[in-house]
Amino acid sequence: AILPLLVHQDEAKLKLATSVTWLAWSTVVALASSLGGFVAKFLGFQPCFLIDSSLYLVSAAFLGQIQETFRTDPNVVEQSNKPGVFEMVRDGLKELCGSKNGALVLIK
Repeated sequence: AILPLLVHQDEAKLKLATSVTWLAWSTVVALASSLGGFVAKFLGFQPCFLIDSSLYLVSAAFLGQIQETFRTDPNVVEQSNKPGVFEMVRDGLKELCGSKNGALVLIK
């Protein structure tokens, strides 16, 4: 969802950026899952969690380097009647508690 905001010069660059993004994503999914299997097999599960959490920190550091100022489209009218996160969680829990199988969802 952030890609059109980062690449907003022209449509050709946006198409190229989208293609490169999906290619990178597909490659990472294939390689990372197999690498994760090898790491889990040879190092164990605790090092896997440590590596995973450290990579999240590295990712956050990279995201923090984005210096772009994002502006919303002035033609888009914001809707103030959207529920907030807490209201959505509250409504979801109400629905689960009132449902016959709601407890099964919470257990899983």
